[in-house]
Amino acid sequence: MKATKEVKEFCAHNLVAIIMQDIKEYFPDTEETQIIADFTASKTYTQLFDEETRLWAEGSDYIMNMYLEEKGINP
Repeated sequence: MKATKEVKEFCAHNLVAIIMQDIKEYFPDTEETQIIADFTASKTYTQLFDEETRLWAEGSDYIMNMYLEEKGINP
């Protein structure tokens, strides 16, 4: 069965919520508004909502590691 656009977006939004919590745990001194601004401006976030990358189908740990690598942090 092929995932619809709505299912892909639902998955991506759920992953964003999980990743926001993960980032907050990784950077506990960073304000939530800054975490949101940084993540939504990232290439990882853009790829998460790009249907062709299928990143929306990956796990949150994988995406978190991508984000950390993008920031120059070795997870």
